Amino acid sequence: MDSVTELLCHFGFSKNEARVYVALMQETSATGYQISKSTGISRAEVYRVLGNLADKGAVVWQQTEPALYMAVEPESYLDRLESQFNHNLQKVREELKEINRQTSNDTIVYIKGYDHILHKAKEMIASTRYELYIRCGATLAALLQDDLKKLSDRGVKVRILAYGDFSMEGIQVVTHPLRHDEVHRHRVSQLLLISDIRKMLVGQLEPESSGTVMGTYSESPEIIHIMREMMRSGFHLTILANESDVLSRFMGEHELFKEIYKDGSILRYE
Repeated sequence: MDSVTELLCHFGFSKNEARVYVALMQETSATGYQISKSTGISRAEVYRVLGNLADKGAVVWQQTEPALYMAVEPESYLDRLESQFNHNLQKVREELKEINRQTSNDTIVYIKGYDHILHKAKEMIASTRYELYIRCGATLAALLQDDLKKLSDRGVKVRILAYGDFSMEGIQVVTHPLRHDEVHRHRVSQLLLISDIRKMLVGQLEPESSGTVMGTYSESPEIIHIMREMMRSGFHLTILANESDVLSRFMGEHELFKEIYKDGSILRYE
């Protein structure tokens, strides 16, 4: 029941409104006194909340003495809520289109939180039209697999440089020949994504630190062109490394490469 209460709070209910509505759903009808007793909310607060719920169209009542309150059936109320939400969403879209906001492509913005960074990555993948370069750990690549497959099915060129074992049918994936455990742990949670040489996203995606992880998003042509060429070179260098035992051992074990990967600076990559 607590989970339902929390979910209702995402749809404009206060905590007490959600508790009262859920309590009423468990009864055919109830007085304010009965609701107060079952929820532990003061009677004065219950009557205030019932008034709010009536204004929302979530509660109806009978003019008895005392008044009996009933919750509107969830299916009916949620359908109305969905209709109102979609109407307001469309109105906001139309209003925002009228605002002529000047933006700079040179801007670099920061995105906070694992879920928000992951959502941005999926959004960028879906909007890619020509080519996508992505560097990330195998676990993250697996999370994005369905999105990447849809992109590949549309004929978009997808290139993945993965840290760890990962493969996808129809998509060129190369695995970096890392040998150093500490470096490997550092890199598997990193994401670098470049879409159509127009958009770039860099992030450190660690679910256990979901609220504190940060990502960087940019549409700066200068930065993106540099990073795309570095990533493209790194992609082909890794292919060569995987085909050459000598080069593979050099990239995986040489102290210089350990320091480059351990440093974490994307501008020093490859």
